[in-house]
Amino acid sequence: MSKLNAAAAAASPRVRLQRMSLWVRALIASGAIVIVVATGYVWLGDDGLIEQRMREMAGAPLPQEGVLLPVAVKAMLFLLSAPSSMLGLFMLWQTWQLFGAYGRGQVFGEPAIAPVRRLAWALVAAAVLRPLSNTLSVLLLTWHNPPGQRQLVFGVSWEDYLSVLFGVLLIAMAWAMTEASRIEKDNAGFV
Repeated sequence: MSKLNAAAAAASPRVRLQRMSLWVRALIASGAIVIVVATGYVWLGDDGLIEQRMREMAGAPLPQEGVLLPVAVKAMLFLLSAPSSMLGLFMLWQTWQLFGAYGRGQVFGEPAIAPVRRLAWALVAAAVLRPLSNTLSVLLLTWHNPPGQRQLVFGVSWEDYLSVLFGVLLIAMAWAMTEASRIEKDNAGFV
């Protein structure tokens, strides 16, 4: 066994959880930076990025290819995408708080349970928000098309289904963690 493997095996579960918390928090910080930079790049950058994404969502004719989107349309599209970006940052913040609690050794207390619960509900909200936002974006982009070329596209994806499923899973886990915490407190009173 190498020295590194021996050291990892000898580390207590608490020490391993603290190390993992540091790594996960670094990933969360990176993800938050990517969300902010990517959102700014898309909306302040080249219209081609917006056009390409909207064509993928619509799967059909949008304003003529190569025609710049009016500033008002871009502003409205930005406003439609802002809640999704903010929800993504909120989910990262909840994960940050959860792993902060884990890093402090608080696995079953309220500091760990509350972020799990909020993250769960945010996942469910994302599953509702994403199709609605996509529908409104395509409608907005095709609004000025000639009659017969306007679109109302509504779709629910596999990712939306998984988001609901994992959100419900985390809600159940938060309830189980709450119950485990309550039982732990009850048992501590008997000793």
